[in-house]
Amino acid sequence: MTEDFTDSGRAHRRIDASLAFGLPATDWLSVAAKVYGRYDSHPFDSEGADDSWSGVPTLSLRAFDDSSELSYGLELLADFPGNDAPSVQLDATTVTARGLLAYEPTASQWLVAANLGYRMDNGAKAAPDPTTLRQGDRIALGINEYDAVVGSAGFGYRVSKGLLMLDFSAEILLGAEKQASSPKRVALGYRHQLSDLFQLEGVLHANLNSQPPVAGDSPLIAVEPRGGAWLGLRVAFGGDSPTAETEPQETAPDQQQDDPQAPSEPAAAEVNRAPVHGTILDASGQPLAQVDVTVRVGGEEFTTVTDQDGAYRFEGLPFGEAEVEATTVDYQPAKTKATVGGDGAEVELPALKMQLEALGAQIQGLVQTFAGKPLAAQIKISPPGKVYSAGADGHFTIDVTPGRYTVEISAKGYSRQKHVVNVEEKAVVVVNADLRESK
Repeated sequence: MTEDFTDSGRAHRRIDASLAFGLPATDWLSVAAKVYGRYDSHPFDSEGADDSWSGVPTLSLRAFDDSSELSYGLELLADFPGNDAPSVQLDATTVTARGLLAYEPTASQWLVAANLGYRMDNGAKAAPDPTTLRQGDRIALGINEYDAVVGSAGFGYRVSKGLLMLDFSAEILLGAEKQASSPKRVALGYRHQLSDLFQLEGVLHANLNSQPPVAGDSPLIAVEPRGGAWLGLRVAFGGDSPTAETEPQETAPDQQQDDPQAPSEPAAAEVNRAPVHGTILDASGQPLAQVDVTVRVGGEEFTTVTDQDGAYRFEGLPFGEAEVEATTVDYQPAKTKATVGGDGAEVELPALKMQLEALGAQIQGLVQTFAGKPLAAQIKISPPGKVYSAGADGHFTIDVTPGRYTVEISAKGYSRQKHVVNVEEKAVVVVNADLRESK
């Protein structure tokens, strides 16, 4: 939504859509193509309502190094604007080059990122004579006749199955008389990991600067919407996904606080319950997060989900013989029996291990220094971006399902290593790493 420029009380509105595809050509190079289209409605023109379509194809090339906590790279983008969708005018091609920088500590939920670059803008060559354009048409074109220095900075915070994002971006239009018209924006977004493949993303953004003039004799400057919202679906066939953090456990019916209006039960009945906790592990002894745990005891059924450490807990289960069942995707269901009883003290159930389905596979390896000394390193497997630990002897064994993975190996004081592997059905892939001390 862009405010009214004519005091008519009718705002300019826009519907945006984009379709993009990206491909990692190598471990350090990716290419992408995007088509961005918009439909503009500008009913405030003095000649009457007028709507328009426009679209801009974009090609991008990104070279980067993300082998350590500090990532950096260079991105080149080429936009191909036209006067009216789906037209493209090659002489109006606009090229942007920018440097990229990001920092994400291995053991932290926070990340920060920034970019800075220069845009050589030829978009005005796609516009008709500016003096013949109505105000709504000038807004709908979204074209600048000035080059610009562009940049943004933001941070993210990983939460349960998702990533919160806050971003500030700005452009300095070189040569423009009204520097107040240089766009400045703030955006708040959230990306949620629906599954290993699908991410749902929502973004709210606002324009912070005063708007440029849109009279017929004014220079062409893109009019940014005062505010807007995006909703998108991302399909990631590889690479990092937001690490699943502890998900709030659902409260079982018996765990809910008593209704103050409900009749009170005899206090003695509560003595026959006890808190219970336990752990779910994979075959190698690593904790499994997001596992559904069901306990059946005393004719009742209780459910919860394990946290990032594979742990689960019930506040109060009835005394008696209990059946514990664990289920999650890609693993065979696992069951065990236990006794809940005693004096009401908390009960720790034996750790329950789960086996991968028949199509399972493994990634194994040894981490050591160049001198041959074993390292207790961290092993990050993407997707889904989960971090494992190598033992004091440097060995690690990780159960996975068949597919393509990025294996990132890191240890404090040493440079990271990254390997891309293809794991076939019922196969074991060996990834050994000799880490060099970082400077």
